[in-house]
Amino acid sequence: MTKEVNEHFVVDYGYYQRNIENYYKEIGFSAKTMIHFLIRLPLYIPVEERAIITIKIDDNNACTFLFSSIKVKDLLFSSNKVDKTLTYLKTYSVVEMMFSTSQEINVDESFLNETFDKLFFKLNELLVSFLMETKDYKLFRLNLSMLEFALIYKVMSLSNGEELDSGLFMINFKVPDDAELIPFDKVQRIVWFTENVVAKQLNPFLVSEELMLSAFRQESNGAYKEAIMLAQSSVESLLRSLFRSFLVTEGKTDQEADEIIENTSFMTMLKREFGVRIGGNWNPESTGEVSEWYRETYKLRNRVAHGGLEPDGQQVSIAIQKANKLRRFTISQLKINSKKYPDIVKYFQR
Repeated sequence: MTKEVNEHFVVDYGYYQRNIENYYKEIGFSAKTMIHFLIRLPLYIPVEERAIITIKIDDNNACTFLFSSIKVKDLLFSSNKVDKTLTYLKTYSVVEMMFSTSQEINVDESFLNETFDKLFFKLNELLVSFLMETKDYKLFRLNLSMLEFALIYKVMSLSNGEELDSGLFMINFKVPDDAELIPFDKVQRIVWFTENVVAKQLNPFLVSEELMLSAFRQESNGAYKEAIMLAQSSVESLLRSLFRSFLVTEGKTDQEADEIIENTSFMTMLKREFGVRIGGNWNPESTGEVSEWYRETYKLRNRVAHGGLEPDGQQVSIAIQKANKLRRFTISQLKINSKKYPDIVKYFQR
């Protein structure tokens, strides 16, 4: 695989000697080995072609990034026949991420994972700096879910240019697959739902469900902060809409219900207004679905929104799971009280 991999990297031994080695000497750094990863970003950084940035980590290690661009042909669907549709070129940034070290290394899976993580962390620091300095809102922090499922790497000796290792490096499991087709009877149901529910805006709880599905979509796209925000917004939308429905059912006018909701904080509403109506443990400091959501979703959302936390994939997955669990708990408690609130329960019967 050596020859095949080498063809795809700009930085070979000669390029290193001409464009990188002298800078290493200027910053007092001498390296024995360079580990390369070739990564295509899901965005374009408008920098000079083959711009090189080096960040010295310590006396023994440095990260070097070479930025290039690639134009990929995409389809503009001006025809229902692929061979007749128009095409256009879309530009992406390609980065050669290089970790140079003066230490002795053992190239195994653990070493490659650790090295990639260091480079990817520094790349994100660079992206945030590009974003802040240029105010280019099309740039954003990356995570592994946003990338292709595999990339190529090579390990090169900096004493003689010998390639020590190369191959394919797996970074996530987003292997493309075909979606299952929607059966015809389900399509008929969708048409009915469009005409009788969505178009007439009859179900006040649809927004909550749409927000939760959007949270799943953002999670799959790797937009973790957005996923957290949407999951929490889904919970708040459900509970506020449900509280409003309770008030109207109990005789309040729409205006009166809106005023009460406007003057009631979310957490006050959560603690006081649901247990008395549909039962269950609504104490966020206790145990159960509400407390799990409070710990894993609500608090995490606040840390993301107000503390600048960058959540990882596991945190996001748990947060969405707990938010969904609270939604199911709420609906279950409501259905237990179906005789008391038949006009509300009907929205959850489909």
